[in-house]
Parts: sequence; structure tokens; C-alpha cells
Amino acid sequence: MRMKSIRVAIILSLILVMILTYLFLQLREEGKNMRSEDPRVWDSVIANFEAEDKTNPPPQNAVLFLGDSNIRLWNTLAEDMRPLDVFSRGFGGAKIIDLSYYVNRLVTPYKPKAIVVYIGSNDFTTAYGNKAKTLAQVKPLYLQLLDRLNGAAADAKIIIVALKPTTQNWPLWPELQQVNQFLQQLAEQREEVFFVDANASLLTSGAIPDTTLLLSDGRHNNAEGYKVWGGTIKAFLTDHL
Repeated sequence: MRMKSIRVAIILSLILVMILTYLFLQLREEGKNMRSEDPRVWDSVIANFEAEDKTNPPPQNAVLFLGDSNIRLWNTLAEDMRPLDVFSRGFGGAKIIDLSYYVNRLVTPYKPKAIVVYIGSNDFTTAYGNKAKTLAQVKPLYLQLLDRLNGAAADAKIIIVALKPTTQNWPLWPELQQVNQFLQQLAEQREEVFFVDANASLLTSGAIPDTTLLLSDGRHNNAEGYKVWGGTIKAFLTDHL
């Protein structure tokens, strides 16, 4: 019995090492891609989506969630949005220009009735050696993205989700709040665009990021974080679709 327990422990340890190694390599690759200003570094990722569509096509006329790792890691999206019909096309490390470049491949085939977008956090980070942008630099990038989304799905509502506070980006929070103000202004100026700020639920009573809702990296939501963040987004979608 003791030997069997030891073997099980060894097997589990090896599995854990394999998982951690895979995650490390994946994050390293995402970091390498994120440093680039050439969207084509993500072509293999987009091709994987297209290959997946052939065997497991997503629903038409559903709500498409687009964005960076904050969307990609949302493993409970379908459950959190139920009964809304949703699917995700997030890729970790993505910046505004990356999403804009691939709009025709990420949006056009699905004919979504609404598009929920969370993008921009990676444009301001210096993680992985990325060169951070300024608000002035991202403004035309957001405008280009909205134009391309509208061109790819003219009848779809576009819902921009406010950049969210985390312990990792907290030093940048005053600047990110200015970005959110700009995004809100864009929504007010364009009939097809809406803005949802789901950040209140992510802050403590002391108005700082709630660490109980974050993974240990201080950057991404944990399951509970997605539940409360997603609750505000779901309520908005329910009211507007």
C-alpha cells in the first residue's frame, strides 16, 4: 500500500511539473509575441481558432467575447453568461493593434449579434520587455479597431469593457482611468458602441484592488473574480440585447 501511494505521488508530481512547464513555455511565448508590434506573430494562434471551428463551429448570431488573456482565461464564460449564447476568441498577450489586424478572421465568419471587447491593458505594460504606449498613441488604435469591428459586423452591438484595476497595474491606474474615460466618450459618440464599467465589484471598501478576486500573478481574475466581474457585464448585456 505504501509503495502504491509513493507511485501515485510521483505520478502526480510529474503531471504537475508537466503542467507548470507547459504554462511557463506558453507564457514565455505570449511574452515574446507581446513585445512585437507586428500582429503577424499571432498568426498561428488565429489559425488554431480556424482549425477548431472546422470540428467544433461556434454558434452564429451569438455574443462574441474578444480580447487578451483576460478573455482567454475566462474558462467559466459560458456558465457565467448563461442563458446568453456566448463564445470566446481571446488570445493572451494581445494588444489593440493585434485584435484590429485579425478582425476579419475573428469576427466576420461568426456573424455575432454583439461583440464584447476587453483590450488595451497590454499596451500600457512594460512586462516581458514590452514598450508601453501613451494615451495619445492608443486613441487612433481604438478608433481603427471600432471601425473594423463595425465593418466586419455592421448589425452587431459593440460593448467595450473598461480596463480593470489589478495589483499589478495599480501604479498605472490614474492613466488607465483616463483611457476608460476616453472609451466612454467613444461610446457616447457612436450609436453602435456601448461602454460598461465593471470595476466597482473588483475593489475593496478602501478603493484598492481586491486580492481575493485575483490569481497569484496579481494580473488576472480568479474564478470568483470572473464571477463578480462577469455579473456586471452580463447584467449590461441582458439589458441591452
